[in-house]
Amino acid sequence: MSLFSILAADPAETHHWLLPETAEIIYGGIASVLVIGALVKFAGPQFAKFLNARTERIQKELDASASDLATAQTDAAGIRQALGDIAGERARLLADANTQAAAVLTDGRARSLSKLPNSKLVQLPTSKLLLLAVATNCAPKLVALLQSLSTHCCHRFLMVQLSNLL
Repeated sequence: MSLFSILAADPAETHHWLLPETAEIIYGGIASVLVIGALVKFAGPQFAKFLNARTERIQKELDASASDLATAQTDAAGIRQALGDIAGERARLLADANTQAAAVLTDGRARSLSKLPNSKLVQLPTSKLLLLAVATNCAPKLVALLQSLSTHCCHRFLMVQLSNLL
């Protein structure tokens, strides 16, 4: 070898384009084995403990959620039952209130009609009768009276017409 080839040689150039020098492979391999062995020996038990604690925590959360779900379903069934009872109770109260209201209206109409004699009702014009009915809440009695008067008038009209024809 010539002196020029020794001086011109690149010191970073290896025997293969992909693999490092053989000594680097040996020392790097030994160092990697030592580091991995230390990690397995010292960090391995801590990692296993961490995984076991995580598994227990997740299992505890699953059990708690199953318990909460059962409690929620029980509460929902109780609420649905109470809601059904509320609807029945509401219907019963409304029926009682309607019955009492009808009784109060009937009593009030009877009182207001008892204050007015029938002879005075017949003498009043129809418009005043309607105003009186609205004012005193005695419409059913007045409607009956107007029906009887209209029936009487129709009967009389027919009798007059028939007598004129004969």
